[in-house]
Amino acid sequence: MGFFSCGRCFCIVTRMSRVIVSTIVVMIVVASGVSDSIAQGGSIIPDKELMITNLSVVEDTSRTANSCDLSTGLGLPVWSFGRLMKDMSGTNDPSDFILQWLRTWKTTKTINGDVVKARATIEREVIAPWLARSGGARLDLRKAPFRLLAIAFRPDLRDRTKGKGGEGRFIFGVLDQNCRPLEFTVIFEYALPAASCGETLRWASQFHALKDIPFGRSYNDDLEAITTTFTTPSLASGRPNGSFLSQLRTNEIALAPLWQLREFNLVAAGDKQKAVLRPVTVKQTPKMSINNSVALRNLINKNERAILNETFLMPAFMLGGASDVTGAPWKARGIINNNARHKLALNTCSGCHSTETGVSFVHVGVRNAREEAELSSFLLGGTVSDSVSGMERSFSEIERRVSDYSVLLNTKCGDLPGGSTARVLPQNDVAEQFYCEADQPNNPNGSYPSAVAAAGASFILGAVSVTNPPTVTLSGLEQGCVKAGGPLH
Repeated sequence: MGFFSCGRCFCIVTRMSRVIVSTIVVMIVVASGVSDSIAQGGSIIPDKELMITNLSVVEDTSRTANSCDLSTGLGLPVWSFGRLMKDMSGTNDPSDFILQWLRTWKTTKTINGDVVKARATIEREVIAPWLARSGGARLDLRKAPFRLLAIAFRPDLRDRTKGKGGEGRFIFGVLDQNCRPLEFTVIFEYALPAASCGETLRWASQFHALKDIPFGRSYNDDLEAITTTFTTPSLASGRPNGSFLSQLRTNEIALAPLWQLREFNLVAAGDKQKAVLRPVTVKQTPKMSINNSVALRNLINKNERAILNETFLMPAFMLGGASDVTGAPWKARGIINNNARHKLALNTCSGCHSTETGVSFVHVGVRNAREEAELSSFLLGGTVSDSVSGMERSFSEIERRVSDYSVLLNTKCGDLPGGSTARVLPQNDVAEQFYCEADQPNNPNGSYPSAVAAAGASFILGAVSVTNPPTVTLSGLEQGCVKAGGPLH
């Protein structure tokens, strides 16, 4: 699940300037039998590699289009909402596929026992104007009222156990019939297929190479070559509709008075190439009914260690069918450790988008034409008071991702050299890094200063600078580890 205030305030903080964040330098130990290393030096430029909002990209009229900003080319541009929907629609009629998805808002649904009320104004705000522009009962995909806000690379979401080298994301804002931005965003979140450590590193290498290319035609050509690799369907993948889509998520307050997040998966009833976008539970987010309850208190107290270690997974039966952002923090009387409460809440949709981060719901803001999308203080860095204790908490999510990315870029794939018995730590859906001591007979001190296991990658050797990382005890491991990292949104 990605980490990612109530009311109609749509305040985002500052726009991300083009800033160079220095790479954390990792000393790579070269040894025989270790292959597929990138070991790239230099700097990481986040707005060229990780969160791309530059207008030369998102307003490239040969690659993007919407109902208000038409393409200069013929057909559906590769980064347009219509093209991405068409490519994931399988053998469904693309117009029917999209209409079926949009109309899920029109009826009340029960998802995992959680009642999600209809938001029927989707018809007036989105469906009817699009059909009117299309001239009839079918949607013209070239006139989709969705403006591209950003293209993102999330290597911190890699998971080798699922053959996933991270995620590639396209973020869109919805436009009304007068071309004004609605407070409504849609995020396509694609799994980057990676069957090995080396393939995970190659995704990172491709995005990292973009830093040396000036924004413009050459940059967009290379970025398109990367993105089409995961947006183009592949029947050989065995996935629904051959699409690499992990999930599609929406954040909006345009259809009802409360902000709400929904999540959709491609689900096939029979024919795997006729899958449809079906609403599913919002991950790591419990049903609102358990807030301020004994059940929530017991959940946090009994799982305190796992929550603090970022290994806790919300029990499936507790997951909500949507996440309404009411402005009320996740809490309950009798919770022993407020840090555990905060960590659990931060991993929920509503906590990350509101109460725990001080963000006014979105992390990537909607935009007018010729204006760059603004990013939240959670991404860029900021301090907020804890929603229960009042203590100050600081966030800098882009910086965290840069640190994780630099570790990945310097990863050595394969076994540790020198016959070390250190093993890869268990993986899960939480982005994490472990800084560990590993036995090494060739080292005069008996161990390397640090061996690093990044989530979804093998161990690498080197020294990494971490600011005041928390110490964790991991049973069953011979080495002591220090864990760094953060929430998964």
